[in-house]
Amino acid sequence: MLDMLFEQVAQARLLLEHATDMLRAAAQRGEMDARDAARARDRARAALRDGQLPSARIWATFALALLQRPEDARARARALTLLGLAAIGTAAPEEGGRAFAEAIALFVSLEERGADLANCRYGLAQLRKDEGHFDEAANLIASAEAIFEEQHLPGDVANCRYLFGQIRYAQGRRDEACAALEQALAAYTEQALHIEAARCAYLLAQVKADQDRLAEAAALIDYALPIFERLDAPIYVAHAYFSLAQIRHDQGDVAEALRLFAEAEAIYSRRGLLPDVHRCRIGRARIYYGEGRLEEIPVLLAQAETIFRQYRLPVDGARCRYLKGLVYHDQGRSDEAARLISQAEEVFLREGLEIEAAQCREALPLARSRNVPSHNSSLLSAKPR
Repeated sequence: MLDMLFEQVAQARLLLEHATDMLRAAAQRGEMDARDAARARDRARAALRDGQLPSARIWATFALALLQRPEDARARARALTLLGLAAIGTAAPEEGGRAFAEAIALFVSLEERGADLANCRYGLAQLRKDEGHFDEAANLIASAEAIFEEQHLPGDVANCRYLFGQIRYAQGRRDEACAALEQALAAYTEQALHIEAARCAYLLAQVKADQDRLAEAAALIDYALPIFERLDAPIYVAHAYFSLAQIRHDQGDVAEALRLFAEAEAIYSRRGLLPDVHRCRIGRARIYYGEGRLEEIPVLLAQAETIFRQYRLPVDGARCRYLKGLVYHDQGRSDEAARLISQAEEVFLREGLEIEAAQCREALPLARSRNVPSHNSSLLSAKPR
């Protein structure tokens, strides 16, 4: 099955390259012109708005094939921006980075200092954040935000504040993240940008939960959840349920946490989002471990590690192994427990998650002990979010 899918992807790429060559040749013969390129760009923008990234990439590529003349430089830079945006969150970040870099160079050569250049830097910052180049992303956002402020574009300024908050949160700089996200939320609310405000409130809730400001975190999710429901955004509804489940667990409301995990899992399952399904199951398994219900955990974790490996999610896989290791420790299987917890620690260290790595180090001596184990729920005190 997998081989067949890879073959279909390869054939699709060949077809795209062939069609692009044909368009380029037609443009050189004068059979297609800037109006055709504009139509292709319009379709790329529409596809991006609808979240259809593969279609956006195709239409942006077609537009670029038709924009080869020196006088097409500005239109080409805008098409390159669309191609870069279509790469965000996909498996083609290198293509997006090249597109944004070329677009920025063109805009600079055209002495463009307005929103077009800022949008490029904003998009490249998103890519660099996803690649883990946080300082570069922060610098790009600062330069984009300055232009948006000069252009009096408050919505774009708020987007920059939001992305800056994401960057600082990923770096573990929670106070800075909190300040940026609070500024973004205030701006979104003032401009009645409801879905943006809800997404920002959701992330801000995670930051505050990590700061143990649980009541504030819960209030933010309670604010965001009705907006997600009203705007028919089921994935965000599920994310809100998941985060609220973690908060209720931290507050000691185990029954409500289990209900919310189950609600989130049901939505993820209907949408075929397998990693999120298994994150919900790990959440439930953590609760069961705290209650000493060890016999229910292996069923919940049976497929999780395989799914996380398939989707290349090493941190989720490590959290699964760590929890399995604790269960094995309680069952007296010391060698297996030590192996799993040691593997989890390696991943946490590699990914810069020092709190969870430290928890592994605390658990390892117990796991290696061949004494009759005693259940210790404090070994799950770290809060993966």
